[in-house]
Amino acid sequence: PFKCLAKHGYLDGEHTIFDYGCGKGDDLRELEAHGLAALGWDPNFRPDADIIDADLVNIGFVINVIEDIDERIEALQRAYSLTKKILVVSAMVAGEATISRFRPYKDGILTSKNTFQKYYSQTELQGFIERTLDEDAIAVAPGVFYVFKDPIEQQTYLSSRHRRHREWNHLTNHESRTKAAEVLFAKYQQTLERFWAVCLELGRLPTMDELPEDLDLEKTIGSAKKALQIIQATSD
Repeated sequence: PFKCLAKHGYLDGEHTIFDYGCGKGDDLRELEAHGLAALGWDPNFRPDADIIDADLVNIGFVINVIEDIDERIEALQRAYSLTKKILVVSAMVAGEATISRFRPYKDGILTSKNTFQKYYSQTELQGFIERTLDEDAIAVAPGVFYVFKDPIEQQTYLSSRHRRHREWNHLTNHESRTKAAEVLFAKYQQTLERFWAVCLELGRLPTMDELPEDLDLEKTIGSAKKALQIIQATSD
């Protein structure tokens, strides 16, 4: 979600930033490494932090781990109430092939770690956001939407979103991420090489249901995107 904001020019130092449900604060540390002032709150890891209004409010991969639908709605509405310009909403998206591998629970599933996860389709997530906030949700990436509080800001974005985008140079924990990728590549080399062969055949990142059934990427690596990141970090 923050890379989307960077790509569209919003992380220029001119906007205040608040991360609603920031977890352990990895995104906050990355923003700070770029000289950006950002604050965050999380009910588990930063329960005593101040909850403040900001130009840009991010609620990233939060609603998909809240099993109570009323609490999910309340979290989204509260995050929007803090927003001055743009609310960035993101959640896990997946197709039926992925969802069917797990045990159903309420309107989501239970993961292998016995934790709740609500997978959305892109259109389902957009509909949930728009019904909850009674505002347009604009898709900017799979599972990532902008909701504009400021209508002028929305029109500016819509008129300029096809211009040249800015790149985000990740600064934090590069060395440790590379070492972690090397360990995973060594452990799952055969799986990753078979996955890469499918990428080459398709000419793009495959969806999970396009992979061979015996290639249990989700169980070993986690996702196709993560597998590609490991390959990029360790291979020519």
